[in-house]
Amino acid sequence: MTAGRRWRAGLLAVPVAAVALVLGSCGGGDAGTTTSPATGTAPATASTAPARDAGAVVDRAFRALLAGSYRAEVENTSELTAEGAPEQVRDALARADTDTSSSVEAESAGRARSTSELAGGLGELQIVLFDGTLFVSKDGTDWRELAGDLKAYFDQAFALSRLDVSELAGDFRADGGADVEGVATDRYVGQIDPARYREIAGPLLQGLGPVAGAVEFTGGTIEVLVARDDGRLMRQVVNLDLSLDLGEIGSQGTVDIRSASTYTVRDHGAPVTVERPTASGTLATLAELGQFVQ
Repeated sequence: MTAGRRWRAGLLAVPVAAVALVLGSCGGGDAGTTTSPATGTAPATASTAPARDAGAVVDRAFRALLAGSYRAEVENTSELTAEGAPEQVRDALARADTDTSSSVEAESAGRARSTSELAGGLGELQIVLFDGTLFVSKDGTDWRELAGDLKAYFDQAFALSRLDVSELAGDFRADGGADVEGVATDRYVGQIDPARYREIAGPLLQGLGPVAGAVEFTGGTIEVLVARDDGRLMRQVVNLDLSLDLGEIGSQGTVDIRSASTYTVRDHGAPVTVERPTASGTLATLAELGQFVQ
């Protein structure tokens, strides 16, 4: 992979890693107003709640998660296929490594850290979110604080991640169950509203520059698995279908992108402490961040 392509891969991978700190593509309730179910009221699950309350069950599970501490593992995978694109573009896509993985430890909704393996052979990236400030490091020793336009960009990403799931996906329905690491869960699936997705994600995509106008959302689902016994959020899977018009960025043809982000939660309520790093400097643009992770 050339240096230029490595740089671009890192530039797109870092936002994914950062958003993973606060539950990937969607969350549940504002951190400042999160409430737990009233004392003595059992969390609703698919086995006790009518189908029309599926969205409420999902929102409650997210709110309860963000009210406490936990650990999680995130796996992001993508499939890219090109139609009408030059042969060199198709070859590059066939060789592209777009998969990433992250581990997350959250002390609270506002304090979390993650370690991510970036796509494209760019190695590891560590990220700390501490009371609204984001820090990044390649090795855990040299930390940089995000500032300026870059901070504004990630503020938008975190605002998206804290939205109630029902703000992004509608018509949640119970869809059977599954075993998640030995825990019986009920599965809820909702369709992502294309208009709402464009409204919410549009400002975030604008931060990626010329690529933003070339991306079109074509469909997606959010799948949430909730523990049957106590309503804990055990796993979230976000599936997105996107189309990239290469003509908008100086080439030809289109690239269809199918991505899946799987967020598996463990150790609910575990003791987690996140410390504020000491930064040696700041990064203010996506270009500076891309060069830092290169």
